[in-house]
Amino acid sequence: MPLLRLWAGLRRRRWRLAALRNRLVHVYDEIDDTRVHELLAAGLPDLDAFATALARLVR
Repeated sequence: MPLLRLWAGLRRRRWRLAALRNRLVHVYDEIDDTRVHELLAAGLPDLDAFATALARLVR
């Protein structure tokens, strides 16, 4: 199934975004805004690709 392959292929990048989320929630007083921007800029296209594949699947 293409969606599962895509999700598995994004595993490392999903981990980075999850780690960022945890840091934002739990250690917000030590956030480096530049690093947050870099991680989001790199991670959002992956999430968009997954959302697009998921939308195609449910149509």
